Amino acid sequence: MDWVRDQMRETYIPRMTEMGLDPWEIRNAYIDIILDRGNTSINQFFEKHFDRELTPEEKVNFFRMMEVQRNCLLMYTSCAWFFDEISGIETNQVLQYALRAIRYHRRLTKVDLYPYFVQRLKEIPSNKHPNGSVSFQKHVIPSQLDLRRMAMHVGLAVVFSDSPTDFELYNIRAKAEIFKKYRAGTQRMVVGRTQLQSMITHVERTYYFATVYAGQHNFIGQVSKSMRMEDFSLFQEQVEASFETGNLSKVIALIHEYFGKDHYSIWKLLRDEKQKILQEITRRSLVHGESAFHELYNDNYQLMNSMQQSGLRIPYTFIAASRFVLNSDLREIMEAHPINLFKLRDLLADLKKWKIEIQDLSEFLLAAGERIYYEIRLIVAGGGSEEDIWNLIELIDILTVLNGDLDLWKSQNVYFSKYKKLSAGRETEVWKKEFLKLGEKLGMAV
Repeated sequence: MDWVRDQMRETYIPRMTEMGLDPWEIRNAYIDIILDRGNTSINQFFEKHFDRELTPEEKVNFFRMMEVQRNCLLMYTSCAWFFDEISGIETNQVLQYALRAIRYHRRLTKVDLYPYFVQRLKEIPSNKHPNGSVSFQKHVIPSQLDLRRMAMHVGLAVVFSDSPTDFELYNIRAKAEIFKKYRAGTQRMVVGRTQLQSMITHVERTYYFATVYAGQHNFIGQVSKSMRMEDFSLFQEQVEASFETGNLSKVIALIHEYFGKDHYSIWKLLRDEKQKILQEITRRSLVHGESAFHELYNDNYQLMNSMQQSGLRIPYTFIAASRFVLNSDLREIMEAHPINLFKLRDLLADLKKWKIEIQDLSEFLLAAGERIYYEIRLIVAGGGSEEDIWNLIELIDILTVLNGDLDLWKSQNVYFSKYKKLSAGRETEVWKKEFLKLGEKLGMAV
């Protein structure tokens, strides 16, 4: 870390001096921008510390120099070197700061310190890896985010968007300039152009992208910042014709021809964003799966009835579908507002009929207790009607048939706070009478 810091100083001090600035005073003043990166704060900062208007390129380079120094400071803000293992999360974090400083320095000076830094890491032992360099390559390098990688993310994210809007991810702002989407069954293709801006250094880049989604988690795509608009238009015309005729191999060949063969996939995304896309794919798949299970259960309900009455063994496939459908519907009903008590009673009857247990019964009972707590708070806070109390009493009656104890202590506390003031309340006698019945259902001595 000291070596990285010293290398950065050799560039930083002369450049700040050439601009007529005290290197360390301006670094300390940069905290104003770190705390507020809005345009107003930035303009005020430049007006205060510079006697002339900087060009956009000069501003970008100034931000880069400041970020070099900021990351050099951050390298020392952890207990990373207290532990005896370089692959720990603390050390990986400060190595990320060092890597960012090196990357900003390379863009400023065209001098790449990365190979020398990696060579020094090889001298650090590790209990889990051959040396510190191996751990660095495995844990730190994949975490770095640049504009090209962000363009890859845009190319993948817009696959599931019908009309992409501007959005921000980490410290990058993305704006969709061209967007064209094609569909053929489960397969999709998206081509377009996006403008990216770093909210840290304010550098801007324009990238063209093309992404093909072949179903499940299978993506292939590429980005380019050097493509000309006329080439992109020609590519779009050719790839559209190939996709619409179902010639996927030709589509991929065209992407390689115009963008290069170093394509990206979902595995090149940052971990958090990769998880979001995988979760979205899973959600879409589960929607189809749930629909199929419900169709199987509903279509064969009477057949299952007949088999049961005839003493025949119900196929496992039917039981598995019933287990999924009934448990899924049960949780959906308990989260609905208001609760459909008739459907809830029927569901519990079907569970008993097919001898199916509630999945994660203890978790369900806890959720049921929370729902009762929610309902009684509404009654007490808003002076719910007699019908609200009747419905809650019926809900408790329905749930008490389950093999388990409902968690009612919070509901009992809320009930008792109202019970103490019941005699002085303005509620009708009918309301008070029903409220006392509710207390009995909650196990209160009223």
